[in-house]
Amino acid sequence: MYRVAIPTFTGKASPSEVTAAMADYGCVVLIEAVAKDFLTATVSEFSSIYPPWDDYAARLTAAGENPGDLTADSMSLQLSGPFGKPALDAVPLLPLIQSVATELLGPAAVLLQSHLWMKYGHLGKSFELPLHSDFMNHTFLYPSDDPRFQVIHGIVYYSDVTLDDGPTYIVPREVSRTEWLVPLFKRRAQLPYLYDNEIPVTVPAGSILLYTSKLLHRASLMRDEQRQRLTHFFAYGPPDVSWLGWGRWLCSQPGLARQAFIERCGAAALRRSGFPDPASPYWTQETIEGTSLMYPGLALDDYLRARSG
Repeated sequence: MYRVAIPTFTGKASPSEVTAAMADYGCVVLIEAVAKDFLTATVSEFSSIYPPWDDYAARLTAAGENPGDLTADSMSLQLSGPFGKPALDAVPLLPLIQSVATELLGPAAVLLQSHLWMKYGHLGKSFELPLHSDFMNHTFLYPSDDPRFQVIHGIVYYSDVTLDDGPTYIVPREVSRTEWLVPLFKRRAQLPYLYDNEIPVTVPAGSILLYTSKLLHRASLMRDEQRQRLTHFFAYGPPDVSWLGWGRWLCSQPGLARQAFIERCGAAALRRSGFPDPASPYWTQETIEGTSLMYPGLALDDYLRARSG
């Protein structure tokens, strides 16, 4: 059992302290990083979009939809910004978050994602997922640790998160570092040691989980039907990297269709689709092996040799 708690910082932490802990552990918690008066505004705005369950279910029924058809990942429970809500739109751009993004990725780091996800306790049993990492929706290549090609993720919790509220479970990088991130889902039956070492993120409202693309984590079931979790996902990355970006064409299409498309492409089509040049510093032994695991039918070695010499 891994005994070292998730590194936790207050809003007064220096960005260098936070980034050092993330590099070692894979994630950090910024406790109550959203000030209480500002938190009140965000919760009010969030609740205007996603009211308490009975009101939300009535809204769906009035629109001719069946609340019983909802599942945890229903798109109606998710909304990408900007939201037209001043407080919610401002949270991913809080000074502390921008300072950490600058420290991790450099001064050119840009906001790539701002996304709400409402989690109602009435749907609690459908929230549990296997351990996984979040790189598949943000890049169509294997994630790199190089700041020039790295995405940093965040989850803002606008409500208290206890063990009854379906906390995010994380596995410290020290535990999972030898595991390839492909295949995406890590099943308990195949890799029980990962689950033996997972840690729940239980935090007060206004706290933020920051994590790297390689962090293994999972959603867990909500035990209390009366509870609801107000969560806000965001991500930062470098600008103008053709294979990175929430919502970018190939990044937004993970799955077998994307794999088949990439594996059919020749060198020219790969470059046109956003693959890094064979001479790019993105390519390391790890990213070559990891990308080959993602696309076993792709002649990646041939592509990388195409412009050697």
